[in-house]
Amino acid sequence: MDPLGHDMAPLAYSQMQVIAQAIEGTRSLDDTALSEFTRRTVFSTVMSRITFGPRGEWTQPRVLQVQFQNVVGHSVDEFRDGSRQVVVAPQEMASGVLIYPFAKARGTQVARITYPPRLDAPLRQAQCRQRPDLLRNTRSAFR
Repeated sequence: MDPLGHDMAPLAYSQMQVIAQAIEGTRSLDDTALSEFTRRTVFSTVMSRITFGPRGEWTQPRVLQVQFQNVVGHSVDEFRDGSRQVVVAPQEMASGVLIYPFAKARGTQVARITYPPRLDAPLRQAQCRQRPDLLRNTRSAFR
């Protein structure tokens, strides 16, 4: 865990709840049985109810992508209250817009631009894998 307490615990715990419920529901470890069960079941987790689509994707995104904006110093204290973290995706939960390039997000004077109405899911996932620092703790968003 980092000094600010950011971690993936709620997401990881939810993933394990889905696996446990699928195994209990099928009484099997067979991949085909688990996949079929997962696509037709609503799972109760710490991150709320989760359902999956026909390709195994979440029907409602659960991971927030954030950007740190208006960063003016080099102290970790700047990030303690969450005011520098702006949710930029998924769009229905966004508290601000993505500023690109990131250099424009530093300081107090920023030029804001909008992003496409819907980011391509595989692209968003690839970005998240490459830049885990863009993800924020999801605990407060799903209470």
